[in-house]
Amino acid sequence: SSVNVAPQPLASGKRAFAEAVVPDGAGGYYVGGWHQDSPMIYRWIMVRLTAGGAVDGQFATGGLFMGSVGNSEDRSYASATLPDGRILVVGNVFNADNNSMDIGIARYLPDGNLDTGFGIGGKLQLPLSIYHEHIRSMALLADGRFLLGGWSYATGTGSADFLITRHLADGSLDPAFGSGGVVLLEFGGEDRVYEIGVRPDGRIVAAGVTGQRYYSLAVAQLLPDGSLDPQFGTGGAVLVPR
Repeated sequence: SSVNVAPQPLASGKRAFAEAVVPDGAGGYYVGGWHQDSPMIYRWIMVRLTAGGAVDGQFATGGLFMGSVGNSEDRSYASATLPDGRILVVGNVFNADNNSMDIGIARYLPDGNLDTGFGIGGKLQLPLSIYHEHIRSMALLADGRFLLGGWSYATGTGSADFLITRHLADGSLDPAFGSGGVVLLEFGGEDRVYEIGVRPDGRIVAAGVTGQRYYSLAVAQLLPDGSLDPQFGTGGAVLVPR
C-alpha cells in the first residue's frame, strides 16, 4: 500500500535525513537527524510530532530546531529522552584542526531550546586524540551516565575499529571505563558499531560489522568496566560470517 503525503521542505533545494525517533513522554515523538544547508555545510535538526503526526509549532522555532555543534559538517545520529524530559542528541562534528570528525553532544530542553547548563551553551565537542570518531548509537544508564557506539580510525591500520565510550551526565568521558572512558576493539577489518545496549546486569553489548569489501556481523560483550567479557563468544566477541 502507499500513502500520499505532501512534503514540507526545510528549505528549497536542500536535503534532510532522519536518523532517530524517540518518544517525548506525552504521546508524541522527537525526530532527529541532519540537514544539508549548503554543499559542504550540514546542521543538526530536530522536530517534535504530536501523537496525531502534526508538527508541534511550540517546539523550538515553529516546530524545528536547526543548528550546529561545530562549524560545518555536523550530523546527528542518535537521540534519547532523559527521565526529566530533556533530550540528549549525539553525532559527529567536523574538526578543522586535524581534518577529522569528533564526537558531538547536545542537550535540549523539552521546549526545543538548548540546555545552557550543559557543556558550552548546551553543546559539547569531544576530540578523543585518536582520529575520525563516528558515532551511530547511544544507550542511557540508570545513574545518568550514557554509552556511545560507533567507530574510529585509531590504530594506524587504515581500517575502522569498534569505538565504545562512556560518559558522565555532563558529557565528559568516564575515567572508570576502558582507557580514560574509551574502548577500541579491532577484529581485522572495517569494524563498526551500529547499535549498543545494556543488559540488566550492567554488561554492554555492541553490535555491528567487520570485514573489508564484504561484511560479517560482529557482536562484542563488555563488562561494566569496559573489558571484554570472557564468558561471551570467543574472548568476548562473536563474528557471524556472511
